[in-house]
Amino acid sequence: MDQRELAVITRLLGSDIKKPTALVHFQRQMSQVAQRIMTLLIFNAQETEPDAKGLYEARVKFVHDFLGWTDSKNYERIYEAFREIKSNDIVWNFLGEDRTLDELRCSFLITLGISRRSGAIRYKFHPELLPIIRNPSVFAKLKLIMLAVLAHPKYAYPLYEFVADSFCRGKPVERISLVKLKDFLGIPPTSYTDYVTFKDQVLKPSIAALNRISDYAVTYTTYREGRKVAGVILHIERKTQWQQPLLFEKPLAVLQRFFGVEPVASAPSLDEAGVAAFIASLGRHTIDERTARNAVAAHGLTGATEIRDKVLAEVERRKAGANPVHDLPAYLARCLREGFGKKTAAERQAAAETAEACAAREREKTLRQQAEEAEAAAQAARKRDLTARLAAMPAAELEALRAAFVAEVEAGKYADTFTADFRLRGWKASGAEGLFRVFVAKKLDHV
Repeated sequence: MDQRELAVITRLLGSDIKKPTALVHFQRQMSQVAQRIMTLLIFNAQETEPDAKGLYEARVKFVHDFLGWTDSKNYERIYEAFREIKSNDIVWNFLGEDRTLDELRCSFLITLGISRRSGAIRYKFHPELLPIIRNPSVFAKLKLIMLAVLAHPKYAYPLYEFVADSFCRGKPVERISLVKLKDFLGIPPTSYTDYVTFKDQVLKPSIAALNRISDYAVTYTTYREGRKVAGVILHIERKTQWQQPLLFEKPLAVLQRFFGVEPVASAPSLDEAGVAAFIASLGRHTIDERTARNAVAAHGLTGATEIRDKVLAEVERRKAGANPVHDLPAYLARCLREGFGKKTAAERQAAAETAEACAAREREKTLRQQAEEAEAAAQAARKRDLTARLAAMPAAELEALRAAFVAEVEAGKYADTFTADFRLRGWKASGAEGLFRVFVAKKLDHV
């Protein structure tokens, strides 16, 4: 590792950004790359001085390294993101949490110069923003490395900024409506319109990434307005044991460890038959083997299977709705890559407990049915036995039993309606033969 590379990695892993709250709370309608570069430019302005014309400078390779693009040399995409930043007017502080200004509508950059030959990018901030950037009074303290390692899933990094800003402003419990949260994350109103889809594809994977990678731990609950989930309540803690990784690997290896991807040599042995079956199941949806194996490597066979099953169930559910999935292979591949649908440990535990409770109910139902069937069989056997004994009984003994039964009827031991009917119609009275059989069974100790 050369000195330049080591210096870049050291800075990447060790630096913090003080991002003003007003610039955290902006309407995120630009691409994720542009948004992350904006944060990087704030850091650059806090660490360096402008030239005599007020221009700051960044090298495209410098931006490339901080974005974590270790496998790509697509510098043109970085230039395009700078142009995107320059051409967009943005609403800042739209959540109204920065008391220094209620709302500000302006561009982020007012000047942009690009030199492909030298790889230099020169830019000037809007004058209304520069004092806030250079000396923020209300800000989120962000780990700079998160620009690289929280690139996926898509909304993890914006959520990280929101979480860090809330905690730094003394709000470890943050309540926000789904409408505002989606607006903050840059999700169009027409996307993720039902809460279940938003939870499975945005909220859960993003929070899982934060908990796995970042210096914050986040849980959430929901609140309702009427019967509908209206928003979430985020519970935020700063990790006391969070540490930077060691700096002996190449940048890609450092980032891989943050993503939780272990080297193949130390990976636990897999159920190859299970993996083969999983690959075959994805092949039926035209997902290639490499994508399938990458999903297993990233999420484990259990997690990858959960993602597949969740996606297929959702596709089936959305078939008859207003927002069906039109390209199943592409959607499934994306979910496998991003981890949408993978259950958390708590959800797996809850599912296991639910399954065990269902199994216990089924066992109880089976035992009850078996007991009922045994009792019915025993009753049928008793009836057959009684019928046989009555058929074999001497006439005098049978007549004596009949006389004893009539005596009980006359003594009022049965319902008045039956007694009256028996006196009128004798043995033709409704239920007479059945009650007599019960009477005989008791006499013969057939209880």
